[in-house]
Amino acid sequence: MAPPTIISLKQAFLTTQTRLLSQPLAPSRAWLAANTNADAGDAIPERVLEDALVRANQALLQHERRVHPPQATHHVAEQIDQLYWNAGERDAVDGAPDGEDGFLSESADLADPDTIASLPPTWPSERDVAAHPIDGQRFAALVCRLQELAAERAEASATVVRLRRMCEALEPFRPRDAGGGGGVQENLVTRNGEMEAALKAGEPGAQAAGEGLPMDVDVMRVADQKKADKLLQMLGHAGVQYNDTAPPP
Repeated sequence: MAPPTIISLKQAFLTTQTRLLSQPLAPSRAWLAANTNADAGDAIPERVLEDALVRANQALLQHERRVHPPQATHHVAEQIDQLYWNAGERDAVDGAPDGEDGFLSESADLADPDTIASLPPTWPSERDVAAHPIDGQRFAALVCRLQELAAERAEASATVVRLRRMCEALEPFRPRDAGGGGGVQENLVTRNGEMEAALKAGEPGAQAAGEGLPMDVDVMRVADQKKADKLLQMLGHAGVQYNDTAPPP
């Protein structure tokens, strides 16, 4: 079970005090004795007294439930706590002895980089450090560790921003089938690739168009040699080592 917070303790105190106001009303023993010993015309009948007490207690209970619900009690506890810390901050800033400023509110956000940067390296009150040296050392160690974590988080955030920019810059180069938005054609000039296979097999369209016509073998051989040389040149620019010592057909 988690330890109670300051606000929960204040709320419990307020709830206890409001319950005291809603306790059932009851006449004292002295009043009952006086009513019993009174004359017949002055005494209040017991039944009338009980009916009046029942109605009064019901009205008191309804009033307590409407005026002091748990939500209102919690809100009042939060206001009291905030006023307490605000008063402490003003006292620390206006009347701190020996220039002991830099008081940090308990409600300060220690995950905020600005708050972390404003933390003093040591506890600002030298008197408190002298009275509690272990707590002073622990405060200094925690501040140092918190600043280290803040620096690591800033570095990680910068890395994330840089990687996101790189992903955005490379987005046009992603294939469409991989979910990318780019339309960049894949590299066809590779060893044993589509272009090499097409050049080795020749151009089927040209062969089909030239069927039945006389062809100059030397011209075709020179054209094929030029194609092969051009392919080897392209492969060399692409960084592919291609050795083919076989003589042309």
